[in-house]
Amino acid sequence: MVTSDEQWVAHVCVASGLAHLDRPFDYLVPDDLVEQVSVGVRVRVRLAGRLCDAIVLAVDHDHIAGMQLANLEKVVSAQPVTTVEQLRLARVVADHYAGTLEDVLRWAIPTRHARTEAATPPEWPQPRPLESDVPAPDGPQLTTTGPGAHDPVATGPHVTGSAEPRSVATRETSGMAAIERGAQFLTQVRAGESPRGFWRVTPVSGPADELALGSWTLGLCQAVSAAVVSGRTALCCAPTVEEVDELAETLESQLGPGTVARLHAEQSTAARWRNYLAVLRGQARIVVGTRSAVMAPLRDLGVICVWGEGSDVHDEQRAPYPNTRDVAALRAHTEHAALLLADHGCSVPVARWLESGWLALIQADRGTERRLCAPVRVPGDSDVALARDPLATSVRIPDLALQTIRAGLAQGPVLVQVARTGDLVRPSCDRCRTPIVCSSCGGPMHARRTTDGTELTCQWCGQKQTDWSCATCGATTIRSGLVGASTTAEQLGQAFPDTTVVDSSSDHVTTTIGTQPVLVVCTPGAEPRSESGYAAAVVLDATSALERPGLTSVEQTVDRWFHVVSLVRGAPEGGRVVLVGPTGNRAVQALIRNDPVGWARRELADRLEAGFPPATCAAIISGSDQAVQAAVEQLCAASSDATTLTGTPAHVDVLGPVPIPNRHGDDEPRLQAIVRTPASEAASLATILAHLRAQHTMIRAEGTLRIRMDGATEI
Repeated sequence: MVTSDEQWVAHVCVASGLAHLDRPFDYLVPDDLVEQVSVGVRVRVRLAGRLCDAIVLAVDHDHIAGMQLANLEKVVSAQPVTTVEQLRLARVVADHYAGTLEDVLRWAIPTRHARTEAATPPEWPQPRPLESDVPAPDGPQLTTTGPGAHDPVATGPHVTGSAEPRSVATRETSGMAAIERGAQFLTQVRAGESPRGFWRVTPVSGPADELALGSWTLGLCQAVSAAVVSGRTALCCAPTVEEVDELAETLESQLGPGTVARLHAEQSTAARWRNYLAVLRGQARIVVGTRSAVMAPLRDLGVICVWGEGSDVHDEQRAPYPNTRDVAALRAHTEHAALLLADHGCSVPVARWLESGWLALIQADRGTERRLCAPVRVPGDSDVALARDPLATSVRIPDLALQTIRAGLAQGPVLVQVARTGDLVRPSCDRCRTPIVCSSCGGPMHARRTTDGTELTCQWCGQKQTDWSCATCGATTIRSGLVGASTTAEQLGQAFPDTTVVDSSSDHVTTTIGTQPVLVVCTPGAEPRSESGYAAAVVLDATSALERPGLTSVEQTVDRWFHVVSLVRGAPEGGRVVLVGPTGNRAVQALIRNDPVGWARRELADRLEAGFPPATCAAIISGSDQAVQAAVEQLCAASSDATTLTGTPAHVDVLGPVPIPNRHGDDEPRLQAIVRTPASEAASLATILAHLRAQHTMIRAEGTLRIRMDGATEI
């Protein structure tokens, strides 16, 4: 130990794995390491006698005179692995999700590859922008470009400018530029401004899409090119590796080969580290990747694009469980970059931002979409249809679905989507199909057969119910069940014996098919792409999909339905879609009307009225029995006595804890509790939950404690 009077001091983030050590630690920089130590460099330090990895956060002379500090033990490499801007963003993300800086940096920074790092950096071509002929628009700007409120994800800052779509421009433009508000967005980005928009991509495939309104890759390419014109960098995120490759190929074909740095988990360690270093060193100016790429250390960021913003694949499964869309919004706010969210559907969080004016809606006019998109029909949707087929609403594959498949096979491939095998179906009334909810808190119920009948248990508050009767029709019989993709493929193979049947699901995904007539049976997310678009599509098990437990399950279902429509040829080419489900259901009507934004806004209004997210901030506390019980007791005590823990939200509602399945392979009981607070107090809730997690590790409590902010997907 030496005195830190005149020497350099390094402030480091130690990879301890302990939440209560989520703070900078100070170490002296030995004279022989001064030239190698800088912000972002990996080092080794001793903490409590143990040699640990660490990342340098800052280097200065800031110290307390006479304070005894330990020396840095070793510099792993003089190559920085992060930047000041990335560290600042990582701290914001960690605080938002009640996580630690270590967790976020582990998510953001790929595994190091020493040989690649030591090699001579390869030449990286610079992108050439698209030639744009979009004139400067007249009228109001798309959005204000200022930073807005402190936390855009929690509050959604107010901006000026209408969020309603405008008419389609002339046929001289295409993609997002063919929409007036899309052209405005691109012009503002090109001018160095930072607008924010949600592009609802028209769900259509094939030659009928003359303006490429359904080409999401072209639209994102236009946004990237606009950022390049302004002298700034661009970042794009997509849910899957296949979509990352599709977008990267479009960008390189338009902006120049080799100009895109791809970042995703399926790359080799060397390839991913090589691309990450190219971004870090300022060589690569365009990044395309999956979830963690949203943290890529790009400087002078001009635009952040997130494709498939409503996909649940954007939810990271490691602590602190960030969501790509929300981190993109935080980063756009923090770094004053433009933000473009895009999808065929529309999530409820995006609907909230649209309602507040924080995002502007970019969408083709209804007349154009009606002309282009494949029409959607539901069996038994009228008295005439029921008279023609009385079993249309009671059989799983009605006659209209079979007719559509037969007619589609005469023109090309046909897609049949079934509910995901293994999904738990929410119990419902066997007579009227009304989902069963808790009479106390409105949460989803879990059904279990007992000797006395069926026992219903709320998955939120734990209340049990044995004597159940439907509040709608009075029936007492409970329904559940699901038929999988393999069985459906066998049934359709028998119905169409001369047709090739392709079974594509999560364990054996078929990525592409040709133009030949084949019948594809798939689960959501495993739909192969057809070169010419599908001639027809049939969505089965809509009722089962709508009955899945979870607050966001219907939201995810609607998003998947619109994805199916996007794979089908346009109406001018005879494309058609049949959905087998309840005609009067609001989600089904949204698909028929091709109006996901309207559905999301109505769903938002219902959640606001009921006090569900995003009207409230919901967090999930789960883990070992004792750990969860202790955390809940502390939280309840703090909410009743503000002096217990400083910064506790004024209004905290705790549901549970209730037992949950143990997926860790041990016999330890697992519990889960839901914590709700008004959205305006989300930051306070994150702070107090981070404190509870830190206290758990500090006292070395037994068991595990898992905290997930923004836990709407688990409710």
